[in-house]
Amino acid sequence: MRLEGLDKLEKKLGRLATARLLLPALGKGAKLIHQEAATYPPQPKPRGGGKPYRRTGLFGDSFSARSYQRQRDLYAKIQNTAARRGRPYGVYVMGPKTGSRGRRQAWMHKGVWPTLEGVANKKAGEVAGLMQAKIDQILRE
Repeated sequence: MRLEGLDKLEKKLGRLATARLLLPALGKGAKLIHQEAATYPPQPKPRGGGKPYRRTGLFGDSFSARSYQRQRDLYAKIQNTAARRGRPYGVYVMGPKTGSRGRRQAWMHKGVWPTLEGVANKKAGEVAGLMQAKIDQILRE
């Protein structure tokens, strides 16, 4: 993402201090992605006229988001730790569309659940807006 005034802010405060000041804005952005990812889509109709599966809420409740700074760089991590019988299954629900078996979204969830990457891409503009607002605020001070 491209942020206007970031170079100017880094020259004024240094890269480490700039990252420290932008970290809360990134954290808010990560929370936006987390909230969107944890929202269940409408339940699809069962195939073959069977009964719909019962949603427990475990998947949505198993999301977490955190932002952190490593030296001069900022990171956000959004993950799902849902597991059944000790086996994680988040990747099967919202994992990437492609990849090796066990590392991608399962066929029955495609078109029903978005991928986590898709949610992050959808929210990228809002995250950039939060960070841009913080940059603008600091430069005005």
